[in-house]
Amino acid sequence: MIGNFDSESTPPYNTGGTIPGNIGIVAGTTVPGQLPFVNFQIGAEAHSYVSPPGTNGTNDDGIGAEFVGKLTLTIGSVCNRPTINTHPVQTLACPAQSATFSVVPAGGGGPYSYQWQFDSGGQSWVDLIDGPWPNGGSSAVSGAMTDQLTISNADVFAATGFRCVVSNACGPTISNGAPLSVVLVLPGDVRVDFQRNGRDIQAFVNVLLAGPAGPAGPARCAADINQDGVEDALDVPLLIGILLAQ
Repeated sequence: MIGNFDSESTPPYNTGGTIPGNIGIVAGTTVPGQLPFVNFQIGAEAHSYVSPPGTNGTNDDGIGAEFVGKLTLTIGSVCNRPTINTHPVQTLACPAQSATFSVVPAGGGGPYSYQWQFDSGGQSWVDLIDGPWPNGGSSAVSGAMTDQLTISNADVFAATGFRCVVSNACGPTISNGAPLSVVLVLPGDVRVDFQRNGRDIQAFVNVLLAGPAGPAGPARCAADINQDGVEDALDVPLLIGILLAQ
C-alpha cells in the first residue's frame, strides 16, 4: 500500500484534527480485506485503519499505483489554543513608580490561565511570582498569574523584557515580548540637559500645567522630585532647594 498523508510534525502540535490523504495499491499486488490500509502512531500507541471484511483491492495492470480512494482520518476532536488579540507593549517608568503590562486573549475558548515571564538575559525566559523582584533591587511584582502584570517601585534591576504565556485546555500560546525602560535622570533637571539651573523652572511649570495628560518621558520623571508618582506642588520646595544648592 502507498499513502500520502500530511500532519503536524513541528510545534505547535494539535491535540486532534482531520488528516486527508490518498490510498493506492502498488502495481501487480492484491490487498485482501481486513489488512491495514494505513498505519499511524499517536505518541507511543500504534493504530491501523483496516479495510472492510470480504473486500479485496487489486492493481493488475502492472503500471504505477492504482488509485483506490480517499481516506479521511480523524483523531479526537479539533482543539484550538488561544490566540492573542492584544500583546503587551513597551512601557516607560520613572524610578520608584509603577509599570503595567497587559494581554488580551481571544479564540480557542476559555477559561484562560496566565503566566507572566521575564527575560533573565539572552532571551532566557523565567516564570514570575508575586512578591519581591527575583534579581534584587526594590521592585515588586503583582498579577504574575493574571491578564495584567504590575511592576511597582520600578528600578534598573527590573528593566528587562516581559511576555505572557496564555493557556487553555488545548495548550499554551506565548505573547510577544515587551521591554520595560526605567528612566534615569537627575531630580530637578527638567530640561534634561544634565544641568540644574534657573532654566529648569519654566520646564517644571510646563510639566505641572500639562498634568497627568502630558507626555511621559524624562522631563516628567525629573519633575517628580519626591518620586511619589505625581508632579505637583509638593515638588516645588524640593526644586527650589536643589537650585539654591547649585
